[in-house]
Amino acid sequence: MSVNRYKHGAARTALAARVVLAFVLAAGAAWPFGVYAGSFALLVGVGIVALGWLEGAIESQPGSGVAIPALIAGEIALVAWALFAGVPFARHVPLAMVFLSPALMVLLCLLALHAMAMRPTAIWWSGGSILAAWLIARAIVVADPFTITKDRINDDDYPTLMSYLTAINGPHYFNTDVWVFQIAAVAGCVIVLGIAAHRLRRLSRSAADADATRAALAAHFSATVVEEMLKAGQNRFSGEGDITVIDCDLVGFSAIAATQSPGETARLLKAYHSLVEDEVFAAAGAVLKFTGDGVSAVFGLSRPTAESAADAVNCARKLVAGWPHAASKLGLSKIPRLAVGVETGDASWGVVGAGRAMSLVVLGAAIDSAARLQAQTRVENTPLLLGRGAMEAAAMRDAHSVADLVVARTAPSAMRLAS
Repeated sequence: MSVNRYKHGAARTALAARVVLAFVLAAGAAWPFGVYAGSFALLVGVGIVALGWLEGAIESQPGSGVAIPALIAGEIALVAWALFAGVPFARHVPLAMVFLSPALMVLLCLLALHAMAMRPTAIWWSGGSILAAWLIARAIVVADPFTITKDRINDDDYPTLMSYLTAINGPHYFNTDVWVFQIAAVAGCVIVLGIAAHRLRRLSRSAADADATRAALAAHFSATVVEEMLKAGQNRFSGEGDITVIDCDLVGFSAIAATQSPGETARLLKAYHSLVEDEVFAAAGAVLKFTGDGVSAVFGLSRPTAESAADAVNCARKLVAGWPHAASKLGLSKIPRLAVGVETGDASWGVVGAGRAMSLVVLGAAIDSAARLQAQTRVENTPLLLGRGAMEAAAMRDAHSVADLVVARTAPSAMRLAS
């Protein structure tokens, strides 16, 4: 999954949350104040949804650097107006009372929506706009002559404790301490959500890169080896040393394919590729490439030479023994026989490219030697030829793995499967 898919998914979720918020606002206003109030709140909610949709639509467009902050500021201004100045259904409620109500939660919901959309910059702009709106609202409330603040309370006007408590708990009382706490809470939320959004963006990018790398490596390695390579990092993606190469080919494949339907040929190749991939992966090897009926596999990229050579020899044996059985299940009239060459030698390798374009590249004499041995099987009339380097390396680990191989008649440096 790419980073853009993560971002688009988060944006769709945030837009859906805006729709939910619009209905919640409508229901919350309609319950205490009536249908007219609910309708007004729903219109405000529709405005929030529309502005959010515009933000997502123009985010990737050229010149959106100025438009996005403007839309965010307009969004906050719309909600602030509805809370403080545009409350036609509750004009009897003093403005100072708004600070004691859950009004701030609506603005914090907008902040959370930008966090859901994984837009760190939008969070900073949204937080700044909310703080500005809260500062402006305070100035409007304090300017109201009916507003009571701590410094406006005259002890002579409230001679008793009960009269004083009644005053500071009345709808016209503006609590500066609460307002300061609200400002601090908003600032804290902005900082925390901004940092969290940055981290989520970074993690989503890492996850997308890891998914792409895993998908690319899976074409060459088993799932276990892929996970080991990802845990080890880039150091496991390249190296040099002795490796063992298996080169496979279906003898007479082109001639047989010419007499078959494309579907039959496809089934033949699928069964062949599946067999090779399963056996190679089971032996902790890597499939280097599929070229039609030709397959190259390498062993020893991360294991000792003797161990990997023995595994490669055993894998080659299983391929030779397993192919007739796998091919017999296809019900085809003609089945090409398998030819396999195995050799060990010095090589260098690396995983090149990025994302889904990554591929394994191996360079060394063992690649060509294994291919020559595979071609030599026609002359030797044997399905498997083992190079002397592979023979010696495998014998170091398991002498029985080459005990029934005999020296090839026309290739003294190779051994063949005994007839």
